[in-house]
Parts: sequence; structure tokens; C-alpha cells
Amino acid sequence: MSVRVTMLAASGWAALAGAAAAQATPQAQSSGAQPRAPTPKVSADGAPDPIRSSDADGSDFSFEFSAEALTDYVFRGQDQTNRRPAGLIDASLDYKSAYFGVSASNIDYAPLGDRKTDAEVDAFGGYKDEAFGFTYDVGLIYYGYISQPGGEDYFEGYIRGSRAIGPFKAGLSFYFSPAYSRANGGGVYGEGNLSYDLTRSWTVSGAVGRGSSDYDYLNWNIGVSYALTRRVLLDLRYSDTDAHDRGRAYGDRVVASIKLRLP
Repeated sequence: MSVRVTMLAASGWAALAGAAAAQATPQAQSSGAQPRAPTPKVSADGAPDPIRSSDADGSDFSFEFSAEALTDYVFRGQDQTNRRPAGLIDASLDYKSAYFGVSASNIDYAPLGDRKTDAEVDAFGGYKDEAFGFTYDVGLIYYGYISQPGGEDYFEGYIRGSRAIGPFKAGLSFYFSPAYSRANGGGVYGEGNLSYDLTRSWTVSGAVGRGSSDYDYLNWNIGVSYALTRRVLLDLRYSDTDAHDRGRAYGDRVVASIKLRLP
């Protein structure tokens, strides 16, 4: 079982060479950015995640660490790094079906009016298991911000389900908060995703999502992934939204990424 919350480092593609996820990133009310959550088998951005740690030793505990470099960081259709490269690292500790961890990321919300917030620190935990052929996952995330005006931290819960249907993998996810940092009140976000294995190494996938709060808009993406090895994944993805009038953070873009996972 493998669940992670992504952490962005500040170094972009170079971060992968210098260091070792998401599907996403939360932000304050004043900025209008979106929350990010632990990444399921098909992530919040629609990319498949076939690289998994092994439980061959039979231990109830497992630890996972990954690092990713991206040409841009996009979550739920919204740019999180002002069209600049991003480096991402994450870690989690699992005990049987339960998991927990912490994450941190660099962010740049200048196009959204926030020029002070420069980092995010999160804590998360949840439970993931299988029943009747479905994989289900429930959890809670705490989002904290460094140098955030007003200190608008918040919590977000999530419920996810997925199932393999022949060569396809389909999933539905729901995220909810009683008070998003950037919203006047609570809100929910729903997403459907689908992936198809072209070969053992090539996968095509996509996702469509929409929120219900003061930041309602539709977003979607489609992309192709290639498993270079069982620990290295390449991905190329196009994303867009129906909210171009909100600024360039909501515009369309193509993002390339490479991910390394250990152990």
C-alpha cells in the first residue's frame, strides 16, 4: 500500500539530481489557490502512479520517499509556481492499512496577489484498504503556510475510491473542508479519473474535476506516462480550465515531469 503527500522543493529539474509527488496545492483565501491532497493510485492531476514500494519482507510497517522534477506545478488546473520549474519530494510511513506523514513545498502565488507566502508545511493521515473489488481511502490533511498573511491555515478531509475494469482503472475522489483558507465558508471538490495501460510501460490517463465554493470552476487534463524502470516514471500532460478570466494561473499548459521513488 502506497499513499503519499507531495512536497515541493525550490529547485525545479535540478532538484532531482541534487536530491532524491499529487494529485496538488492548498493556499490562503487571499491568494485563490487550491488545496492539495495525498496522491491516490491515479493522482489528482490524472497521472498514473505505477511505481510502488514492496511489502515482500512481510513487515506491518513500510516507508516511502519520492522525488519529482516538473517544468511547472499544476494542481486542479491551477498553476502553483508561476509557470516556473518545480522540484517535489514526499515521504510517508504506513502501518498495515493506516498511513501518516508530513510534507513541505515551495510555492509562488504572485499572479494571485500573494507575494509573501513562500512555503507550505502539511501533516496528513488516513486509512486505505480494499472491499468488494474496490480500493477506498479516507483521510485528513492539515495545511500550514510560512509567511502567510493572516496565518490562514486549514484542514481538508477526503474520500476516494477506485477499481480496475479490465485494462482500465477508474476512480472518484471527494475533498471537503468546513472553511477553505481562501473561501468565505466551506466547500467540496469532486474529481473523476481514468487510466488505460497501453503496454506494461506506457499509460494514458486523464481527469475532470469541479469544486463547489466561492472558487467554482471546471478543470481537466490528459497525458501519457512511461515507466522507465519500476522506480522511475516520466509523464507529459496537458491541462486547462474554464476560468481563463481569472488570470494566467488558470490558463492551459503542458507539463513534463520525472519521478523517482524509493525504496
